[in-house]
Amino acid sequence: MRIWTEATTVGDLLIRTAENRPHAEAIVFPQERRTYRELVEASVRAGCGLKALGVQRGDHVGILMPNCMEFLEVFFGSAMIGAVVVPINARFKAKELPYVIENADLVTLFTTDLIEEHVDFVDLLRECLPGLSQADDPLALNLPEAPKLRSIVVMGKRLQEGFLSRGEFNHLTSKIDPEAVERARESVRIRDVALLMYTSGTTSQPKGCLLSHEAMVRTPMAVSRERFLIGPEDRFWDPLPMFHMGSILPMLATMDGMGAFLTMTHFDADTALRMIVEERATIIYPTFPTVTQAILHHPDFPKSDLSAVRVMNNVAPPDTLRAMQRALPHAIQIGAYGCTEVTGTASFNELTETEEQRISTCGRPFRGIEVKIVDMTTGETLAQGERGEICVRGYS
Repeated sequence: MRIWTEATTVGDLLIRTAENRPHAEAIVFPQERRTYRELVEASVRAGCGLKALGVQRGDHVGILMPNCMEFLEVFFGSAMIGAVVVPINARFKAKELPYVIENADLVTLFTTDLIEEHVDFVDLLRECLPGLSQADDPLALNLPEAPKLRSIVVMGKRLQEGFLSRGEFNHLTSKIDPEAVERARESVRIRDVALLMYTSGTTSQPKGCLLSHEAMVRTPMAVSRERFLIGPEDRFWDPLPMFHMGSILPMLATMDGMGAFLTMTHFDADTALRMIVEERATIIYPTFPTVTQAILHHPDFPKSDLSAVRVMNNVAPPDTLRAMQRALPHAIQIGAYGCTEVTGTASFNELTETEEQRISTCGRPFRGIEVKIVDMTTGETLAQGERGEICVRGYS
């Protein structure tokens, strides 16, 4: 067995941990869990299926799903063969989806029909891609709304006209030798684009940020090794959506530390609190006040055993952070600064900082990342305490 000291691509990161801890839990949902070996095997099968669909290195693969094992299979399978993963906001409506699907140059798109009680992605795609109703061949869609899109795979149970079913996709996987995925993985370069992540689109249409394998690995390594100090004994709970860096970045950081990543398909406070307690989460990542306060204000919170939690992450005004720290005084609360364009985060607080430092700042940039504040008109670097534009540069 090879013992890896560093990982250079997203696929390598998963493979390295699986070689070191094959039977350790990698991903835990409330009703389902996978070991590292099982996750690798499922991802390789997905990579085989992608290659059978004709997906090549550099092609763009869309994922329109909530948090689920299938999301991760396609995510890592795409990374292994050198395709670019495009996670799509599962909350997008029919007016936003066509823009992203066309703008992202998707060649294939994966979705699901397993959560129709929350959102029917199949009906949504039929609404926003009218050409689907006239499509004769689900392997060659030829849609006017998305010229490069050749297929849509529904990772669910029912057959959907115009879509490839999970059964059909699984059948395709058997046509490709898994060695082809291994050879493809070995040819992926660290500067290749790994992820095309779209911003929230708060001021205009969402912008697609091109994030390299290097950025997608080195940033989680910094999170794991410089800030959270994640080890094999850690169980990192994070309910944030996988179409957001707030889930993908901590997941990869947890894998770098060889711990277990705990998540859920949809956040609800009952399941969340029970999961944190029963799974003995050591790091919790609610991040946003609405999520954190739903847990802290739950009627069962005062009697729940959260003694295993050693670190929690939140981003909020100082007074809110102080209240959160008081609610869980034994855990070290830290915060972060970042945005999609810098691979999620550029800084986290360090565990050794004082409580006031952790409440009033977002920590120092990771090693290899530089930050400065400049005048928005002149571009001149400003003195400490002056307002200006935040500029970040580095590997991410």
